[in-house]
Amino acid sequence: MATILRTDGNHEYYVVPDNGESTYHLAQLQSVVNGFIELIYLLNNQIMVVNEEGSIHRLPVNRAASKIASQMIVGNVILIKGDEIE
Repeated sequence: MATILRTDGNHEYYVVPDNGESTYHLAQLQSVVNGFIELIYLLNNQIMVVNEEGSIHRLPVNRAASKIASQMIVGNVILIKGDEIE
């Protein structure tokens, strides 16, 4: 299970869609962040998936994600365990 951190401060859990597999695919990740993805590798085998062009599109700052990543993050993000991404 992954967690979506939204720019408005809300979060929700995101479960791998029931497609018979146990990993997320590119199209699923892109739909969550609304664009091309960039991966930020965090401690404890976590990956933060962000919108690669978030700054270009002037997406709002995501305070919760920025705190976790120790850098400015914009747009909605998804936190995934490293073994759940393909």
